[in-house]
Amino acid sequence: MSEFEEFYQKSYTKFYQFLILQASNLNNIDDILQNAYLAVYKKMKNQKIDNLESYLYKVGWNLLKKERKLSKECHLDENILNTYWSVEEKVLLNEDLNLVWKYLKTKDLSIQKAFYLYYLGMSIKDISKSLRVNESQVKNYIYRTRKELKEMMKK
Repeated sequence: MSEFEEFYQKSYTKFYQFLILQASNLNNIDDILQNAYLAVYKKMKNQKIDNLESYLYKVGWNLLKKERKLSKECHLDENILNTYWSVEEKVLLNEDLNLVWKYLKTKDLSIQKAFYLYYLGMSIKDISKSLRVNESQVKNYIYRTRKELKEMMKK
């Protein structure tokens, strides 16, 4: 495994969570994540980087600042869709995911972040520390949002 692959696997989850927590808009997080790692990869090919993690976070932070200025619209990342599913299943899942994403964008940013981080595997305790709210508030965000989504999807 190359140095970059090892770094990517070691840093991915923590960096993704950092981007979510720092974003003022969750629409283009996946693009920012990809572009940050691409920048690190290109830089590694041309010269040695003393502190890869520091460089990655600096690039990510700069991309977040740039994104805030541009405020582009997002499109659902199709990597979520499993390639083994039939076309019909992919279409239905994509429609459902777009509905969920569209609904989440109507919510307060802290609710979006809590929901997103929870489903990325972050603990409620860690989410509450990161968002600087108590654990019961995070549980409330997730519970109410899930309940509202279930009701919406039944319609």
